[in-house]
Amino acid sequence: MREFTSIENEFMSDTISFQESATRTVDSIMTTRLVTINERANIARALSILAQHRIRHLVVLDERAQVVGLFSERDLLKHIAMNAGGSGQQAALCLVKDLMIKQPFTVHPNTSIREAAKMMAKLKIGCLPVVGKDEQRLGIITTIDVLKFFGSQG
Repeated sequence: MREFTSIENEFMSDTISFQESATRTVDSIMTTRLVTINERANIARALSILAQHRIRHLVVLDERAQVVGLFSERDLLKHIAMNAGGSGQQAALCLVKDLMIKQPFTVHPNTSIREAAKMMAKLKIGCLPVVGKDEQRLGIITTIDVLKFFGSQG
């Protein structure tokens, strides 16, 4: 009986987390100190920034500082795999705009954490830029942010 109670308590805790994920919004867990890169930067620079900040995603900005894409190491690996005859050194000379994900899916600050998590899972993506009016950049929510949220519940 005692074992069942602990399992039941764990289930109730998970239920509360799930319910809270429907009411809490991404602005409460998003990262607001964005690390960005200009779309005209080269891939070597992008990789250097990723390593320096120990992150997986860069928000890509155009000349007007508007979000135009996302770049991750995965984008470079896809490029190298698709161009198997080329070298990593050649790819490093490419520009971010050539390999980035253009027009990434985004969310607004009042999107529920549950909805953002469902989007990331369904689309098989690791992050969503958070944008406000006129697509101004506000932050980013990553799978790590979502995992930390659910890990801190219960």
